[in-house]
Amino acid sequence: MSTFDNIKGDISGGISAAVIALPLALAFGVSAFASIGTPEALAQGAAAGMYGAIFTGIFAALFGGTPSQITGPTGPMTVVITEFIATLMKHPAILEQPDPLSAVLTLTAVVVFLGGIVQVLMGILRCGTLIKFIPYPVIAGFMNGIAVIIFLGQVGPILGIKGFFNTEGGFSPVLLNDMVGSLPVLGIGVATILAIMISGKITRKVPASLVGLILGTGLYLLLGKTLVPEFLRFESNPFIIGAIPTGFPIPFGFLSISFGDIFAIILKYPTAFLAPALTLGILGAIDSLLTSLVADVSTKTKHHSNRELFGQGIGNAVSAVFGGMAGAGATVRTVVNIQNGGRTRISGILHGLVLLFILVALGSVAGWIPMCVLAAILIVTAVSMLDTYSLSLIRKKTAFKDLLVVGVVTIITVVLDLMIAVGIGLLISAFLFLREIIGARVYKKKYRCEDILSKRARTEEETTVLSEHGCEILVYELSGNLFFGTADKLSDDVQKELDGTQIIIFDLKRVDTIDITGAELIKRICDDVKSNAETFMLSSLLSGTRSREKLMLYLRDLGVMESVGEENIFPDVDRALETAENRMIEKYSPESVAPRCQWDFSDFVLLNHLTPEQKARVKQVMEKRAYRAGETIFEEGEPGDALFFIACGYVSILAASGPKKDMRFASLGPGLYFGEMALLERSVRSARAVADEDCELYVLKMDDFENLMEEDATIGTRILATMAKILSQRLRKVSGELTALESV
Repeated sequence: MSTFDNIKGDISGGISAAVIALPLALAFGVSAFASIGTPEALAQGAAAGMYGAIFTGIFAALFGGTPSQITGPTGPMTVVITEFIATLMKHPAILEQPDPLSAVLTLTAVVVFLGGIVQVLMGILRCGTLIKFIPYPVIAGFMNGIAVIIFLGQVGPILGIKGFFNTEGGFSPVLLNDMVGSLPVLGIGVATILAIMISGKITRKVPASLVGLILGTGLYLLLGKTLVPEFLRFESNPFIIGAIPTGFPIPFGFLSISFGDIFAIILKYPTAFLAPALTLGILGAIDSLLTSLVADVSTKTKHHSNRELFGQGIGNAVSAVFGGMAGAGATVRTVVNIQNGGRTRISGILHGLVLLFILVALGSVAGWIPMCVLAAILIVTAVSMLDTYSLSLIRKKTAFKDLLVVGVVTIITVVLDLMIAVGIGLLISAFLFLREIIGARVYKKKYRCEDILSKRARTEEETTVLSEHGCEILVYELSGNLFFGTADKLSDDVQKELDGTQIIIFDLKRVDTIDITGAELIKRICDDVKSNAETFMLSSLLSGTRSREKLMLYLRDLGVMESVGEENIFPDVDRALETAENRMIEKYSPESVAPRCQWDFSDFVLLNHLTPEQKARVKQVMEKRAYRAGETIFEEGEPGDALFFIACGYVSILAASGPKKDMRFASLGPGLYFGEMALLERSVRSARAVADEDCELYVLKMDDFENLMEEDATIGTRILATMAKILSQRLRKVSGELTALESV
């Protein structure tokens, strides 16, 4: 979609998002600066919240990777700024300054700027894709913790008192008469909450928070005129925002410290500034990309995560230049923008311009907004931020581990620090994941081969040997990751199975990674098996895919291939099984593996039910052909106009094309036939046939077969009946093997 193709929807969406953003920007700004404790700080906080919404909204939309996203101050960013300012008020960097408020504004802007630079670097270094690896319980936990912090931080303002909940997570004593004296303020706050809740259910055309802001402010002014005259005092009134700086924002207009002194302070106290900046950058990235996912679902588009981080960083850096709050992608504002037609960057830019107009034109009026009204808006916001799904896990015993992570992260977020909470949450999640991996079986299945055979067709004598001694072949179908956490468990399992086992096959088809411990385990098992005069094989290593080649090179470099021996490494488990079967047959029935070539027709199974005269008639129309090992007999798509009888050698029927083109469907030997399916269906070949070794074949063409049937119908009838019987036997064999595999 072109930038100007949706101009009407973008105007509607941008204005709607600005209306939603106005009370939240004021509330988040005032909340962040409330710990300074002066009326001037509250007014400056309101301005900082507006600046943050304006400049992050404009520049994140301009440079970001989610066109419909609205950016501005959010809960997580506000909590970080609040904690930073509260800590800064006790820091030597502030106590040494002649004008503490201006110094706080300056150093807060420095942290916001550094947080933006962190996000720019994350975008350049393509860290956007890494955010998705943060587990959901960790995200839910710190969002819940942020919601609790915001909620508790607004208890004092909505009661009209100070000190109810301090920024370090502790409760300060409150006198009962103070609370009773603040009943009008509490009533306004409760009325504002009710207005937001009720209006949200009645209509969505007017933002509920705006309804609450207007009604709460109107009720405050009404009470001021009737019951509480001090409400109408503008100067030094602790119940309202106060004089908000108006006019167009000036870059660096808030600076009270020279750039040289700023650098000196940062170098003197690096952790005091770099840690909050890193926290702002990472949490802002998480918050923004989660909102981007919501926007993707709503607009059926796909955002560019790294560009989004870059744009968010530019927005925060520019906001800092004007003394604004840090911002991030805001879910509610973005959804409102999309629902009202916003789809391109114009909506986000317009949202910022509308807020700028409101600040310049109506900033003095906004100073009358009561603190309890803003507190009520934030309380509703905090409740809506709670992750209800994670809270529902309390009733589900099977989700105890996820609930544990959510709970721990929530508590640490409230009591200690956001980044510490995220870090501990990631460690707990990683530990639980590792515990789950270690506890799981490293193999998908294991089976002995008395019932499960290779795809090579066997003679009756060979089949008898394998039915008696196939149990001495043991296959492990490994899966997942063979690493230090799972290696010992697999080793113990193999040791228990060695008794009565002649050949062990490790099928690596479903193995994703092997570390050096896993490689050493394979070597050790191989040595143990060989020491008992037994055989160890590896399969599914010679595939042409890049991951297989990389794994094979890794095992070769660690000496695994040398220990196993090249003769015991196979491209798939079927060929490994075939070799294992051959060795078992050679051991227990050497006479059955002698070379066999059928020069007369008495041993062709398909002709068993013909009379000697009929066999002779069939032989007359057959064509004799010879193929070298590896030569293709027919390809996919060729006409199915002939039936092939094997007189000498073996032929494999392989998949026709694609990534599994070397997968074998069957391996057929002397006395057997192939090519009948296309002949029966009168269609083209659906697979290819390749000579495993030098072969002698007899070819019966379809035209000659039909002529034979016209001359002697019993020839065709008996051949087709025998073919049907053999096909039925093959299906029974495949069904039995599938059943056996399902049961292991």
